[in-house]
Amino acid sequence: MSIAQQEQAISKTLEERVGVREASVRLNVGTKINLFDAQESLQKSQAQLASDNGQLIEARPRSRN
Repeated sequence: MSIAQQEQAISKTLEERVGVREASVRLNVGTKINLFDAQESLQKSQAQLASDNGQLIEARPRSRN
């Protein structure tokens, strides 16, 4: 699985998790704490992916002009 595919899978899963938690709060079957936890997980994963991408870009050999 490529890095881009991994990014898409992680983002999709965490965004769905946030959506489910939002729906549970609207239906009064979940707590806002659970929603905040899901949002925090999404944000941390997005930040980690951005960092990983930056490291990957820096690790690639630079072309010589």
